[in-house]
Amino acid sequence: MVPSLEGLKKLLGQQNDSFQIDAIDYVTPGFMNGSGQWKMERLIELSELFNDFGWSIPRCTVDGNRVYRGLHLVQTDEWTIERQVYSAR
Repeated sequence: MVPSLEGLKKLLGQQNDSFQIDAIDYVTPGFMNGSGQWKMERLIELSELFNDFGWSIPRCTVDGNRVYRGLHLVQTDEWTIERQVYSAR
């Protein structure tokens, strides 16, 4: 289990011919995913979003094209700069 975005970026950067990450599951608590229970969902895409003030947050797209931003399942329109960290596509 990798507890932070920075840790995941470091792990992704260590991939080579003998070490490849095939899939990532994103684990969320019930208040985030709306189910009331912890849930594990396949991560499809992970991006870092930046605003004009230099703040960044992760945007996680999971199976079913559900998008989590920070600690909520919400739209991401006001974050203008995006850097892709991972894609299973």
